[in-house]
Amino acid sequence: MHILTVASRKGGAGKTMVSSLLGVEAERVGAGPVCLIDADPMRGLTMWWNRRKADTPVLVAHDNGLAPAIAAAAAHGAKLLIIDTAPHLEEITVEAVARASLVLIPVRPSPQDLWAVGTTVEMAKRASVPFLFVVNAVKHGVSATAEAAIALSEYGQVAKQTLYDRTAYGGTAVIGQTAPEREPNGKAADEARGLWECVIRKMDGGGNEQAAAA
Repeated sequence: MHILTVASRKGGAGKTMVSSLLGVEAERVGAGPVCLIDADPMRGLTMWWNRRKADTPVLVAHDNGLAPAIAAAAAHGAKLLIIDTAPHLEEITVEAVARASLVLIPVRPSPQDLWAVGTTVEMAKRASVPFLFVVNAVKHGVSATAEAAIALSEYGQVAKQTLYDRTAYGGTAVIGQTAPEREPNGKAADEARGLWECVIRKMDGGGNEQAAAA
């Protein structure tokens, strides 16, 4: 079972959206069963899941700790477990990073987001866990995107697939869906496919990613 921990010390980086997006995409391409753990006290992923009509992915409670929750996901037969984490440093976040097959770090192309990546990177390095950046909420035609990718590449690998600032991402979350589910032939669906390919290639030990120029 792969464990994908989505982590960032910066609030609003898009961890919950990315967690739900990849969970649904992994099920769509047959990489499931997929389980989710919502380790953020804000419970954004849980609220999304509670509004969801589809049976997958499955949300696993972690009331008794992360280790029993991971064991429950494995017992469910999950091939992928995605853990959404809080922006502030908590023991469960450190544990989720340490247990990960891969840490995915969403980063908006802003100075504040770039300044915040260091702590997450250090957690992953201390645990000897590979990590991958994804540049999120990109606005078309903004040069800061390419600059952010270059800055991030000094820390580690950047997914070649960026996620653009689309109203479809937020609009579908309130009804427990993802943008590609609402618009399967839309650009958000292409982005979900591209990001999933980057993530699974990295988890399976594939080659280096390089950020796509925006």
